[in-house]
Amino acid sequence: MRITLDIRKSLEENAASYFEVAKKARNKAAGAEKAIERARRSKATRVPDTGQQRSLPKKIRKKAWYEKFKWCLTSNGCLVIAGRDVVTNEVIIKKYTDDHDVVFHTDAAGSPFVVLKTDGNDVPERVLQETADFCASHSKAWKLGLSSAEVYWVNPEQVTKEAKAGEYMGRGSFMVYGTRHYVRPRMGLVAVPYEDKVMIAPEASAKRYHQGVAAKIAQGQEKTSDSAKKVVTILGVGEVDDVLPGLPSGGCSVEKIML
Repeated sequence: MRITLDIRKSLEENAASYFEVAKKARNKAAGAEKAIERARRSKATRVPDTGQQRSLPKKIRKKAWYEKFKWCLTSNGCLVIAGRDVVTNEVIIKKYTDDHDVVFHTDAAGSPFVVLKTDGNDVPERVLQETADFCASHSKAWKLGLSSAEVYWVNPEQVTKEAKAGEYMGRGSFMVYGTRHYVRPRMGLVAVPYEDKVMIAPEASAKRYHQGVAAKIAQGQEKTSDSAKKVVTILGVGEVDDVLPGLPSGGCSVEKIML
């Protein structure tokens, strides 16, 4: 080991200087050891990371096949589906309508085709009424602010793409032949929790599946996106993007009610 001496100092002074340097080095080492020990203790007592502080991937809900359409369940458990646009109107009639189902529509243009899935069972009058209410609430009459609409039902074989001579049926449009059975509908819907999603249905249907806080949907001036947010806030379930397609187009008014 090489030692450097300051010739301007005596031997005793050089020794004292080296003693001070050594003393400072020992103090620094002791401080470092204490810091390391504190870090070890802190690590040992740290609360395990539960992942709550991290942003977890959003769980994607598996959707039922009928959620690609407007839908609801009637008070007797029948599924009702309606087109969202000309494409889904076409798909509903061509792919999802069976011989024993019932098809609803309005006299005025701008209504979706609505299909009541009966599974071959008899349909009570109250269920025809509920489906007619659903059809009217999603028709152009809602957007126009009308209090009612001319809703009728027919059998599936009465709905066809075969147009009259000189006429053309565009996508989503069909000809309806034969007797039409009219039902006087009531405008208005109610949103309720259903399983892991939100169901928007006529009030008589909604009551069958939920007793408690609900969101009443009436004709109004609110933007559809704002109405969807209100529904989710009132019910405390659902996603805005899932509720939005199920609302009538043309403006709504949403309020909290008890069923």
